[in-house]
Amino acid sequence: MRLSSGTSMVSCYQARLRSNTNVVGSRLMDIKAKRISLLLITFGVTIVQCPSRTIQAPPPTERQSPLSRRVAKISIQTTSFLDALFQIGRSSNQCMGIVLVQRSSALAEVPSINAENITVGDLLTKLLDGDKAFDVNEENGCIIIAPVANAPRYLKTVIPSFRTNRSPIELQSFYLSQALSATEPQPVHQGAWGTISSISASTDSPNVGPMDLKMLSVEAILCKLATTAGSAMWIASPKKAAETTAPWQFIRFTESSAVANTELRIITDSLPD
Repeated sequence: MRLSSGTSMVSCYQARLRSNTNVVGSRLMDIKAKRISLLLITFGVTIVQCPSRTIQAPPPTERQSPLSRRVAKISIQTTSFLDALFQIGRSSNQCMGIVLVQRSSALAEVPSINAENITVGDLLTKLLDGDKAFDVNEENGCIIIAPVANAPRYLKTVIPSFRTNRSPIELQSFYLSQALSATEPQPVHQGAWGTISSISASTDSPNVGPMDLKMLSVEAILCKLATTAGSAMWIASPKKAAETTAPWQFIRFTESSAVANTELRIITDSLPD
């Protein structure tokens, strides 16, 4: 009887010990969970409670609009519309696409702008100054300034497939002109504009690609090339019957002012009156 009683006491003691251990373990787990939750909340991580487990939901990431990019300081003296756009792109390092259909638009005089800590969108608003002839849009991280009416239709032509090897942006531009020529039902020039031997790329021209794009418009591909190369803008104009080069051109913000000004002047002179 004494042995049985002693055995019962031991069994009861073990049961209590297990119960206390479970309680202590449960409390320790609760304390650890509360500490982890506090740390996660402190560092801005959202906790989503589920019946069986806890899942960490990453904070949402929003893509910043190119128009909201800020320029620390910019000073544009009275100059032409096209030159002012180039200065805005260079100062903000924001890729742009400019569509011009008349020489008068490119040469239109714009007032001087002096500003600090201003967004690209606000700069363009000041530059356009209520002019409703141009529209501002975004495409693949690129800002496009194009006329509301009479924009070249080839920019909206969809290229079924644009696949190229890594090469300078000038060659990528040439390949795009070939793709456009092959897509159009009645190309202006057989074999696209120019020949590959006539394409010259500067030694510091950035390599772009390889590219593998499908079902994108010419405009979208131009933007993709500019943003991939970085620090560049493209300028497009209407096609001409006797044109021997693609009706667009890339200008890099890293070029010297003298080179950039020369290229802008050549583009302006080539526009129809």
